[in-house]
Amino acid sequence: MVTTLIRHQEGYRIVTLLLGTQSAYRVDVVPMLAHAEHTADSPQGISINIDDQNIKPIVKNIQNLDVLTKGHEITTLAWGDSEELDVLIGLASQKVKIYDTDFKAFTSSVDVNCGSGKICGLSRFRSVLVTAVESGHVKVWNTEKSESIIETGSSIEKMRHSAINTDTIATGGKENDLALFNLETKECTFKAKNDDDDDDDDDDVRPDMLQLRVPVWVSDMDFLPGGSKVAVCTRYGHVRLYDPSTPQKRPVISMDIPEQALTALAVTSRDHHVVVGSGKGKMMLVDLRKKGSVVQHYKGAVGAIKSIACHKTEPYLVSVGLDRNLLIHNLNSKALIRKKGRLRWLGHLERMPEGRLPKRALYGHPGGLRKRGRPRLRWLQDVEDDLRRVGCKRWRQRAQDRDEWFLMIKEAQALHGL
Repeated sequence: MVTTLIRHQEGYRIVTLLLGTQSAYRVDVVPMLAHAEHTADSPQGISINIDDQNIKPIVKNIQNLDVLTKGHEITTLAWGDSEELDVLIGLASQKVKIYDTDFKAFTSSVDVNCGSGKICGLSRFRSVLVTAVESGHVKVWNTEKSESIIETGSSIEKMRHSAINTDTIATGGKENDLALFNLETKECTFKAKNDDDDDDDDDDVRPDMLQLRVPVWVSDMDFLPGGSKVAVCTRYGHVRLYDPSTPQKRPVISMDIPEQALTALAVTSRDHHVVVGSGKGKMMLVDLRKKGSVVQHYKGAVGAIKSIACHKTEPYLVSVGLDRNLLIHNLNSKALIRKKGRLRWLGHLERMPEGRLPKRALYGHPGGLRKRGRPRLRWLQDVEDDLRRVGCKRWRQRAQDRDEWFLMIKEAQALHGL
């Protein structure tokens, strides 16, 4: 189960994507966009070559698979240095491991031991480690191995570090609206308001059509480039844009996406545009100008979207989710460039014993009546469409032979990007 994903910050180096998996508890370093070259077609000096089969990913298990526990689940990832060679890996057990991509080895580990809950945010600040846990405690470590703790006041679901104003972090969670903190002074510099009891009603988020308070559940946020604005998405389907440089605590833009619990957000290379993903596998491009609007939809995901990343200069969008796939879309044309992972998982499911829960879920038929209208596309139907594109017949029999299935997957990746 893919849980998180981070992107390369520099536009002139190889873009490396990292993803954590709950099932294998491992880190995959996948060079998807490769080879920095000076070409006439690319003024930034980047030659995009997603289909280069000579670039092999680095796969590393962070724990012996025979002694796995829930505490070994990877919950967040971040770069550990400006050159983006070290990877910070946050675990559910509040432990941070550091992985060196040059030496392909883990170099050290740190126990957070702060508050309670899983690590939900991780970053570096002037060679200082910054960690956030679900209880709302943000710990800042300094070079003398002492520490200071920022209390955000309530539980948080996400912590983001600004790449522009490096002394600023953003936090948010359930009934804990967006807040910005200064890592130098440890003080809150901005707090969005959404409280009926506040005396300053002009700064509150407006009530709904029934004059009821709008609930808050911030699931993700990101800093827009070139300014101080922060985009936020919530599990109640809200996409909001805040401008901390103004006295106004109310969002400057607020829009609703009905019946979608938004789980992930990423800033794109297009001005005032963000991509949001939902718990239903929907992924949308949102224009944050005027009143805000959804301008594009990206298809291919089946399970909930867990994390999204966009290339800094090129129109590439990468997402991961509960369907165990890594999807690469063209941001402008909406075309699905690569879908990685699920053919391998399908073969693994088919070879499972009949009593295993994943196989029962794949072929099971829950009772009850469905809603009117077109039936939803099942995960198996979507994968079978991929198999038809490859020209794979009698796939259930072929999946029993692990070697034959592996060769078919390699062919599908080379010819179709699956």
